Order: sequence, then C-alpha cells, then structure tokens
Amino acid sequence: MRRYKEDPYDRIWEPYWDVKWRLIGSNHSNHALDQEAFKPPAVVLETAATPINATASLDFHWENDDNETQHQYYFYLHLTELQQLGADQTRSFNINMDGETWNTLESLKYGEVYTKHVRGLSSGCKKCRISLIRTESSTLPPIISALEIYLAKDFSLGLETKKDDVDAVTNIKRAYRVDRRNWQGDPCAPKAYKWDGVECSFFDGFQRITSLDLSDNDLSGNIPYFLEQLKSLTYLNLANNNLTGSVSNRTPSKTK
Repeated sequence: MRRYKEDPYDRIWEPYWDVKWRLIGSNHSNHALDQEAFKPPAVVLETAATPINATASLDFHWENDDNETQHQYYFYLHLTELQQLGADQTRSFNINMDGETWNTLESLKYGEVYTKHVRGLSSGCKKCRISLIRTESSTLPPIISALEIYLAKDFSLGLETKKDDVDAVTNIKRAYRVDRRNWQGDPCAPKAYKWDGVECSFFDGFQRITSLDLSDNDLSGNIPYFLEQLKSLTYLNLANNNLTGSVSNRTPSKTK
C-alpha cells in the first residue's frame, strides 16, 4: 500500500491484480515519472499491467449496492508506456465504460504519463465495468499503471440540517478541536453518515440536533456557549472532559 508521503494528497494506492495479466517494470527514475497535473506517486507508475494474451482486454468490474445506483462516479486512468516499441509496433486502445467507447488512446510515447478522466458519470449500472480494448490497427495490447475510482454521493437526497445547528456544532468542533473522524459535511444527513455522538429529529422541514454526546473528548476551557444555538437539544453529555463554568438555563435539563 502506498500513501503519504509518497502521495501529496494522501490517496491510498493498493495493488490490484488478475491472473490473466503480466507485469511490466520500468527503468525510469522517479523524477522522470513525475506528473504535475494529478500527481500519482512515481512509485505507482513504475509498473504497469498488460494482458498475457495480446488480443485480450484489460477489465475492471464491481457491483453497486441498490442505494448507490443514483450517485455519480469519477474515474482517473493513469497510463504509462514502459516499453521501448520497435518501428513496426504500435499500441492504441479504446476505453469502454459499460460497453460503450468513451475514449481512444493512440500511440503512447515511451516514458510519458497520460491521465484520462471522466467526471460525473452516472452510476446507474448495477454491475459496472471498465474495459481497455485493443484497436484493430494496434499490434500490442492495452496497458495501465493505476486507476482511481471515486463515488460521489448526493447528500441532498436526505433532509439537511438547519443552518443554526450546523453552525453551532461546527463552531464547537473548531473551538475545542473535536477530533472525530466522521465530523465532516452535514451533521444529520444522510442518516447513515450522521456525526458520531449526534442524534437528530425532523422539525418544520429540517433536521434538528436533539442529542449531543461530547463525553471523553479531552475538551478544556469554558462550557461552549454555542450550545445555546441548539434550540431543539434535549440531551447533552459533557462528562469526562476538563470544562469549567455552568450550563446555561437555555440548554437541556438532561445534562451530564
């Protein structure tokens, strides 16, 4: 597995292999394989996969859950020609998405990195497939060094949290440096991705925060005055922190 510091964006790169493929290595230096635009790590680009059978395609496939077919995919294919081709050799191939040609690669230059990307492609497929297919004029099969696939989920499909509540918990997060991995995006929506320690209910067209558990977070300083902005809060737990002061009368009675 490769990630930061080799990848400046801390993307996680893991090996993916098929018994029908063969591995091609590189004699290039890391500097020669640097790419400015998308910055895949040079160590990832030092190898590439190509089919053992020269007429075969390179295929990547996966299945979507039922609740993921309405979202969108972002693809980034990183392609590097790692072979010195002879005068009578050519490598060109089509990139197919679910059976339809999306792009064509012609005559890759030795040692250069190419990134082909498509953004916002509908994920309506239940069984999805990307195929790299040799063109009729090519003497060599397709080649690829790395593939990035991102699923962009449309959070607007859920009920968003009222802005006052979002502002309140965001201010608490920043002021007290609450270190919870999933405290990103909307605190309540969609329900499957709500923040840890947060419970919500639906009122007047919005999700409202009704319960907030900040116990055991090593918080210090005064009791957060931002709590007063959570008008629908009925439960609050601040136990096992180093907070001082008193809880406002405007905060819930069920307080620890």
